[in-house]
Amino acid sequence: MKGPKLHVGLTGGICCGKSTVSRILSQFTDVLVIDTDSLAKRLIFSDGLYITIRKIFGSDVCTQGKVGKEELSKVLFTDQAKRKELEKVVHPLVWQEVKKLARESDQGIILVESALIFETGWSSLFDLVVVVACSETEQERRLQTERKMTEMAAKQRIGAQMPLVEKVQRADLVIWSDCNEVEMRRKVEKLYQNLVELKEGKLK
Repeated sequence: MKGPKLHVGLTGGICCGKSTVSRILSQFTDVLVIDTDSLAKRLIFSDGLYITIRKIFGSDVCTQGKVGKEELSKVLFTDQAKRKELEKVVHPLVWQEVKKLARESDQGIILVESALIFETGWSSLFDLVVVVACSETEQERRLQTERKMTEMAAKQRIGAQMPLVEKVQRADLVIWSDCNEVEMRRKVEKLYQNLVELKEGKLK
């Protein structure tokens, strides 16, 4: 996917602030933000994948021609084998759509937001990968306040992901989101300036 445009992967842990970074960057006219989570959900709940998903999850998740959102979410969290099976079907389709959107865009910076950039092996397909991170204590607080999880559920959800410290170590750039909204915007605007400089350097 590399070329004259600057292709940036954006990832991080759950409730670390990826969406906040994407939202701020999307306000710049030369940045295209592609949310792979939204693409995956659209595919999963489309008619085209219903038969495949029913074969994987059965009638507990799929009834009356529709995929149950809550039922699917519960199984994906508790059954790693089925989650991997679904990812094998969905991820190639998501990546195909990402490439199409990037190719058709006139914007010079393509930002792809995905929680699984390292896990899927996509990191090598970008010019650089940005990781949004915060302390585990702050992650737990956000999960409990913003998503109404219990402390135990928050810890389990964090523990089910690749350790954030590993993502930070593998990142090209890191944004720490343990800060207020004004400071966060300042950090993202600085990131944007860095991306513009990298894009211009790539075109020379």
